[in-house]
Amino acid sequence: MSTSVFTREEIFLLRDKLDRNVVAALVVIFLFFYTLSVLGRWVYNVWFHPLSKFPGPAFAAASEIPYMYATARGDLHRWIARLHDQYGQVVRYSPTALSYTKAQAWKDIFGHKAGGSGGVPKDLDWYGRPMNGVKGMITAGDEAHARMRRIFNNAFSDRALKLHEPMFKKYASLLTTKLRENVDKDANHKLDMVSWLNFTTFDVMGDLVFGETFHQLETATYSEWVRLIFDGIYAVTMNRVIRHLVPTVHWIVNRLLLRKLAAKREQHFGYASERVRRRLAAKDQKADIWSLVLKAPESRSLSVGEMNTNASTFMIAGTETTATLLSGLLFHLLKNPDKMGKLVQEIRGELHTEEDITMERLARLPYLRACIEEALRIYPPVPTGTMRRTAVEGAMVCGEFIPGNTMLTVSQYAAFRDANNWKDAYKFIPERFIDSAYNSDEKSVLQPFAVGPRNCLGKNMAYHEMRVLMAYVLLNFDLELATESEHWDNQKAYILWEKHPLMCHLKLVR
Repeated sequence: MSTSVFTREEIFLLRDKLDRNVVAALVVIFLFFYTLSVLGRWVYNVWFHPLSKFPGPAFAAASEIPYMYATARGDLHRWIARLHDQYGQVVRYSPTALSYTKAQAWKDIFGHKAGGSGGVPKDLDWYGRPMNGVKGMITAGDEAHARMRRIFNNAFSDRALKLHEPMFKKYASLLTTKLRENVDKDANHKLDMVSWLNFTTFDVMGDLVFGETFHQLETATYSEWVRLIFDGIYAVTMNRVIRHLVPTVHWIVNRLLLRKLAAKREQHFGYASERVRRRLAAKDQKADIWSLVLKAPESRSLSVGEMNTNASTFMIAGTETTATLLSGLLFHLLKNPDKMGKLVQEIRGELHTEEDITMERLARLPYLRACIEEALRIYPPVPTGTMRRTAVEGAMVCGEFIPGNTMLTVSQYAAFRDANNWKDAYKFIPERFIDSAYNSDEKSVLQPFAVGPRNCLGKNMAYHEMRVLMAYVLLNFDLELATESEHWDNQKAYILWEKHPLMCHLKLVR
């Protein structure tokens, strides 16, 4: 009778084989239960979630992947607009998110509440973390926001706007001078009006916020800081996508994939902080934002950190958005020569020289006002809108109860082109704000500066700057759209539009 004995080597091989089998079995079991949990969550989201009663595609209700995919592609505005066309004026576009195109939604989500606070709370996750950890007006709670708003109101009042008027005119005049120099050099030369408008709005805001310009109009080049602002906006969007899709390893992925963009955000904030420091140390009392802010009774309650955060915000909110709207307005006017002709006739008929251009006279030009409103409708600078998130107790929106932790927005691109709100919704028709033939339009849905206690602080300043710059340009030049910019408005959007060059031929008229 023989007895088999395993050698030491055979025992090790057998154990290795068993270990591999155990590991493989554990992996299979993990994947099975993980897949089961994901499928279970998708099933719950589509059929049993509190938001399951709202219309929208099942694949979007099941997972955030479609929403984040559209965001990463820069196509979120068009995707949501298509969903509204298919499903109506309220759409569920992710498991916990609803988009509205109804005018009433502005009041319910963003408007004043009976208790005095401002509508549904802001979705702080959407805005990103302040670089210095100090919240500014954008992300501060109601009490802190109200305190800071009272302080900054002094710098954006009608009285302050009148004080700033010479500054706006100075840079508008410099813009036309630099355009004239280029036209004089080569009458057939094409100019990118996007760049020239951006040069102007950033130079204006640099002077207004920090008491010193970027000198972009003089050099015809973007400063490093401005380039950082463009990159920073993209970085915030990509950071949010990664945070939603891979939250457990977000920090690692963010460090590996977005560290260069994150570094640019930090540089931008550093520039803003340094400019604030220099401005506060300066002795000259020119009529910029800080000279007016520091005169406010509550200004001592404003910390340096809050100054830095708000200054960084002003340099984005008060520059790129204004240049974007003007670029869109110019494009649509050039695509509609009859509208351009009417506006030019009004401007040149009422304003004979640049000295005639004043706040009061510009405000009395009805067709200029209508053109700006129509540009805000068809090409809103923030096409996807901003986000709010319901508190634990939920909220009533458009007559329906919305449960807690629901992300809500009025998608501006979709709402401003919704055929339920507008006649000839996809056409550029400034007359809709003048002609009774368009009385059926739901004009109260057009809120590009938002509504309620957190609406845009610089709204009046933006309108005046847009009127001044457009009047200066059209008073001095005839413009023609270059062939390569025929489809200029086919753009991606990462919070703001990713604008292409707007190539134009300019002809000096005076």
